Amino acid sequence: MENCKYFFEVEKTLPRLLSQLDRNPLSSTYGCFDREFWMHKTKDFSSATFQMSTHALALLWASFPKSQVYKKDIVLDWISAGVEFLLSIQHRDGSYDEWYPNEKGWAGPTGYVLHSLCQTYQLISCHVDENLKLRIEKSILKSALFLGRRDEKDILANHFAIAILPLWEAYEVTKDKRVLGFYNFFLEQFKGFVSEEGWSLEYDGVDIGYNLATLSFFARLHQLTLDSYFLDYTEKSLRFLRNFCYPDGSFAGCIGSRHTNHFYPFATEYWKSYFSDALYMNSFFGNKWDRATVVDLQTQEDHYLPYRLSDYLEASLRAQDEKPKQLEIGFDHRDNFEKYYVEAGIFLKKTSHYFFVTNLKRGGCFKLFCLKDKKLIEENCGWLIEAKTNKKITSLVVGQDYSVSVDEKRGFIEIEGSLHKLPSPLFNPFKMIIFRSLLILFGWNSWGAYKIKCLIRKLLIVGKETSGIHFKRKIAVNKDEVQLFDELNLGQGDKVERVLYGGGFSARYVPQSRYFTKNDLLTKSKTFSRAELANLNSSGKCELRSGWNF
Repeated sequence: MENCKYFFEVEKTLPRLLSQLDRNPLSSTYGCFDREFWMHKTKDFSSATFQMSTHALALLWASFPKSQVYKKDIVLDWISAGVEFLLSIQHRDGSYDEWYPNEKGWAGPTGYVLHSLCQTYQLISCHVDENLKLRIEKSILKSALFLGRRDEKDILANHFAIAILPLWEAYEVTKDKRVLGFYNFFLEQFKGFVSEEGWSLEYDGVDIGYNLATLSFFARLHQLTLDSYFLDYTEKSLRFLRNFCYPDGSFAGCIGSRHTNHFYPFATEYWKSYFSDALYMNSFFGNKWDRATVVDLQTQEDHYLPYRLSDYLEASLRAQDEKPKQLEIGFDHRDNFEKYYVEAGIFLKKTSHYFFVTNLKRGGCFKLFCLKDKKLIEENCGWLIEAKTNKKITSLVVGQDYSVSVDEKRGFIEIEGSLHKLPSPLFNPFKMIIFRSLLILFGWNSWGAYKIKCLIRKLLIVGKETSGIHFKRKIAVNKDEVQLFDELNLGQGDKVERVLYGGGFSARYVPQSRYFTKNDLLTKSKTFSRAELANLNSSGKCELRSGWNF
């Protein structure tokens, strides 16, 4: 459906997209969408994920008569050139690089890119020469076999979903039984990452944005296979995700393990035909479109724009004018609604005055909304500290060592544990030379590339080391008030140089996060003064109290 917001958003972004493309037929990088590589020459390789733009361009060319690029011969040339360039940068083992040369990534990027290539193939196969068709089919099989023979050390459920989807799509193209076997194997693997509460594991906890991404991938799989498993999983997942559509129109954020707040419109557009929760969420995102509380295409960086464009366009093809149903959901729920998802560590409470949500396994970070004016009045992500001995440390991690207590009858919550060190390595010219040397020496081999990526993830993302600094957080959630008590205790010999408390900040490295929304203007971390720092270092302890009455 072209007269909808998704299509218009993509059309507004089209000049930006085509400006990323090398459109010179005599250029050695003709068809490359990585402008930093072909234009500015600030990179020594081209990221394959930029070539996913060919899928969005092919959709506009083939399926949207109102698009400015619809059925234009020159655009078909650009699409073909984009595919040709993608095939030229594919590794022998069928993999692709996204962040660095010889990365040979599994679902990211090979799964994503394979999905994009399969869909582009379906759209243009009748309009290109036989030689290119055969080369695409050969490339599809190579990538599918790579996906089947490799996975990732760390569990990212959305990565398994985006590996499962293109494996099925590749099977439909190639009819290779090995690919079908890999599809069945990884689908069974995915089922082991699913909680009965309705979410799937992202590293060490639940992430709201990426769980919605999984529903987007599964929507496509259900469209292709009609497998009832995707219905069963989605029904539970939507029941869980609906709680994180907030009163002010924002979504997800710090409550998730990866701090994402992006949404996937194809998921809600597709599943709304099956589940009322999806219908509500679809209306929720649509109604909040102009309030700058969601991450739209214009906010997305160039690297992730190709990921989103096709999702928007496919959502546009599914869009229908339907009135949302009145549902019991989150802040629209009856008075005195509360829910504790024990496995996720997430507690929610709604009274006639406020809506409160916290992730206890993430240091008790929370959001508090006033329902009278539907505004965020407090976002508190805990402690962010620069210590002399431990560098940067925080409570905003999923800590397996945290002690959590919830008394639902009294409305009392308590979390305590050690602050964790924040990994924050940066490249300098010398480190970059060493890194590139390792890639040349070991990255050519699939096993070596896998080990290097595991090391990078450990250094940047999943590696967690506790400090000697201890925190305790107590929260009382009553009918007309929320009370907060925080305590910080330094370890013996610990001294701190800077302390930030509360506000909305992010700690974990996640590429698809930290996008600006208007809520970032509403809350600010408290920075300890020199006197407060001196008192903390002298006594080794500080206590903070705050409360909100309604």
